[in-house]
Amino acid sequence: MIMSEIIEQRVVWLLDGWKRGLISAEDVHHHAEKWTADERIASELNENSAAAEILSQLDILNQQLITSEDIPEMLEFIGESKKNASEARNRWEKYWSQIDFSKRQQTLAEDVFYAC
Repeated sequence: MIMSEIIEQRVVWLLDGWKRGLISAEDVHHHAEKWTADERIASELNENSAAAEILSQLDILNQQLITSEDIPEMLEFIGESKKNASEARNRWEKYWSQIDFSKRQQTLAEDVFYAC
């Protein structure tokens, strides 16, 4: 198995743990921040891959207002990227363009982690 596949599996593991409530948004952020700062991971990860995109978003998830509601789309993006990267990327961008971030910001206003 090559390193990029291992990294992708780590990202899926992280998302799955968050989805199941085993880890918090703060934990996800911490792991993503640690992994993006790791030079070995950065050098092995294709910057155009779905895993790289998601990892970079999770690194700043509180600033991007990413919540566990977004996990299914992130997992779909990883899975579909293997079949048709262009179509997966289009769907990914469409998903984010349809989110009402003003409403999401209001919803998360009381959460100290997202209030930064």
